[in-house]
Amino acid sequence: MKHFISPFSAAGLLAVMIISSCELPAEAVPDPPGKSRSTSIRGIVENPAGKPVEGVQLSAGGVSVRSDKWGEFTIKGVARIGTVTLSAKKAGYKDYSESVALRPGWRAATHDVPLAYAYKTTVRGALSGLEDLDKKSGIPIKSSTGGETVLTDAEGKYTIEVEHAGEFTLSAVVPDKGLIGKTTITPATTAEKPVSEETADPIELEEALRSFTLVLNDPLGNAVTSPVYTEDDFESSSGFPVKIKGTVTNGIYPLQVIAVESFKVTAAAKDLFGESSLEVKYSDDDGKRYELRVPYQYSTTLEGMVKAGGTSIAGATITAASHGSGAEERRALITRSRPTDSAGKYRIVVNHQGPFTIQAEKRGYKSYPHEFSME
Repeated sequence: MKHFISPFSAAGLLAVMIISSCELPAEAVPDPPGKSRSTSIRGIVENPAGKPVEGVQLSAGGVSVRSDKWGEFTIKGVARIGTVTLSAKKAGYKDYSESVALRPGWRAATHDVPLAYAYKTTVRGALSGLEDLDKKSGIPIKSSTGGETVLTDAEGKYTIEVEHAGEFTLSAVVPDKGLIGKTTITPATTAEKPVSEETADPIELEEALRSFTLVLNDPLGNAVTSPVYTEDDFESSSGFPVKIKGTVTNGIYPLQVIAVESFKVTAAAKDLFGESSLEVKYSDDDGKRYELRVPYQYSTTLEGMVKAGGTSIAGATITAASHGSGAEERRALITRSRPTDSAGKYRIVVNHQGPFTIQAEKRGYKSYPHEFSME
């Protein structure tokens, strides 16, 4: 999409010519003319629970790398030969191998790697701390590695089969009572013995309903009051739903979540603001107030030229501000401005959530703001 604003003919009035483009993530990057014929393969390694896996050895075309703590990897310098075999290995996981097509004319390909667990353990155990419960049956038991959830029997006992890559955690939760418990299992599985049986220590249930207040702000610290976030827009790394408890006003959200230790809360209103997370400490007092700044979803690159009376103006300052009915209501969306070069040209990146204005300023000239919006 291109936007052109014609220059004004009146002398002494700055006019801004704008060409805009939205920066969007690309899955492949084209080769510049005359550049190398090698390629890169990049992606993310995840386990069956959807969590990133660090330290995985990935190889393609004779080049090897390891995934970082976010599970991300980039294999550079792979010869472009049409297709190449991408392999991944790490102890506790099944070996992975997949053919990746390298399209002519592209210097980077995206290929995520889903790893499968190599080990399987059957765990038998029971819950404790059930004296105040009406019944001991039907309490869900789940593994930190994902997979099927099982329910306790009438005596509070359970048997669960877990696929895993090593040590894992079993947890039990009674949502209506705000109770949770967990136990860690260190199975005796190896590459030579991938299947085992274990008897777990009793899972002790304890009160674990955490209440806190979350203040949602934009990158400038202004309250995110419209649109309103819903419970579906919040997630917790504890694996249990986040609930809004009380009235939401001026971007202030009273929240509750079941957790047995420190956890992350993520806010992600789809198609509105971007995603952001914060760490909530389990040791903090109930009712503690946290601030979470959610990023603007859009990034717009503006390129253009500043003229006055048909003459290019060097050294003019380009600024951007959010849309408002008056100058006193406008807030800067960027922390710094950009000057025009010797030819009167400029390039500036604006992070924003909705309409904004852009204007050029220089001593001796009148400034004329231009309203700009991206649909």
